[in-house]
Amino acid sequence: KEFENFLKSFTFGSPTIPVISNVEATPYPRDGVAELLAQQITSPVRWVETIQYLKKQFDPAFEEMGPGKVLRGLIRQIS
Repeated sequence: KEFENFLKSFTFGSPTIPVISNVEATPYPRDGVAELLAQQITSPVRWVETIQYLKKQFDPAFEEMGPGKVLRGLIRQIS
């Protein structure tokens, strides 16, 4: 709750591109961003649901940054 109150001291503008919440696996709503960001600390990442959502909504091009290829393999496995 303390972190949520800290986040509420900021004004979050509407994103110019959709930003997917790993708590709900959907785009952040216009209101409630601070609450969802605070929940990320203790909530599991809904990776599979997030990728499934993205594949249904868009024609995504996924880019993996870093030395490995783990995420690329996971994305291929998710239908």
